[in-house]
Amino acid sequence: MSDGTVVHALGLRGHDAHGALTGLDLSLPSGTVGCLVGGRSDGTSVLARMLAGSERPASGHLIVGGLPPWWSASTRARIGALLDEPELADVGTVRELLALARRLRGDSPERESWFEAIGASSLLRRPIGGLDRREVRTVGLALALSAPAPLLVVLHEPLADVVKADATVLREVLHRRASEGACVLVLTASAADAAALADDVATLKQGRVDRAVGAPDTDELAPGAEIELRVWTDKPRQVAAALAGETSVAALSFSASDDSVPVAVRSRELAASAKAVARVCLECGAELRAMQAVAPGGRAMHDAGGQSPRKAAP
Repeated sequence: MSDGTVVHALGLRGHDAHGALTGLDLSLPSGTVGCLVGGRSDGTSVLARMLAGSERPASGHLIVGGLPPWWSASTRARIGALLDEPELADVGTVRELLALARRLRGDSPERESWFEAIGASSLLRRPIGGLDRREVRTVGLALALSAPAPLLVVLHEPLADVVKADATVLREVLHRRASEGACVLVLTASAADAAALADDVATLKQGRVDRAVGAPDTDELAPGAEIELRVWTDKPRQVAAALAGETSVAALSFSASDDSVPVAVRSRELAASAKAVARVCLECGAELRAMQAVAPGGRAMHDAGGQSPRKAAP
């Protein structure tokens, strides 16, 4: 699209056996690696199917590269998608399937260097009908990553139930695709996987995006000012204590009596502080339920004792 937007969704609704989208609004540009953190009950699996063009929305509008993906075969050919339950055509062996897919897409059947790193090389001689779930998802990942000149690469839980879960290799491949102009979107329930793979992270909650990390609209409202990142977790006190020493955190607050109140993190480095939150939650064994970036308000931030804002230790 002329403004650089690859994916545009408005009021998107639909459901599968696991969850539903309840009016999703989403806009994703080219050249980025983003992530929505949420479970299948939040609509991640049905969103992946809609973006891949495998399922038509019940209502709302969805455009990928200027066209509805469920309507345009040429658009689907430029979408690399790993679904929750990939369906592979039984054309013989994995090698034959990959070669056929690349020929149909107008590309050469040669495998790439990352095949071995994700475990696909060991499967090349295996018959499609004899693959287990992990192996099917690994082949699905290989097909998604090998889409030529992709508009969009959408991956549902790319580090779960696969033969080799190598976040370093996968991050490199995803960022290579983004540098070539693709829009890359990871859908996962794991905050750790989100931090390992993506640059921009938001949460998908009950079928809607809860704008969180790297929100450009927040930065535009208050350029250069501190941004407040609100963090909902089941262990707010432990997370707040661990964040106190992070250099990207300027100040923070939490409720000592009500765990439902989010931890409020003030920072001038939104992306860095969000990654710190994801890492700290992983280290503390805390569930990262949601994050939301908001423009600074008039409320002063205080520590648990009601003191003046506390700066993070250098």
